[in-house]
Amino acid sequence: MFTHEARDVATFRFFTTQLVINGTVSQANIVRAFGVPSTTVKRCVKAFREHGPRIFYAPASGRRKGKKLTSERLVDVQTALNQGQSVPAISKQLGVLPSTLHKAIDDGRLKKRSTSPD
Repeated sequence: MFTHEARDVATFRFFTTQLVINGTVSQANIVRAFGVPSTTVKRCVKAFREHGPRIFYAPASGRRKGKKLTSERLVDVQTALNQGQSVPAISKQLGVLPSTLHKAIDDGRLKKRSTSPD
């Protein structure tokens, strides 16, 4: 019926969505036949209806940027970390989730103060 390269996800989504839009198969048929999540099929159908087929081949809009840890806030948090404040204390003080601060530490945007024995 149709072939595409194994890595060509855009064409797969385009074709399977067309099948659903044209009434050839149901969304549940696509989910069962290809083992894709139903939410993915629903999103593709909605995107196709709103934007047409070009949406599958448009460049990705990129990752969204966080709004809580601006560059100025990172400086404030780093200063507090350097002063020995704990992540939970900084979190409460600035109204930022502790997990947000830990992610910034884990990915290198913030450095935890080293606790070396003197």
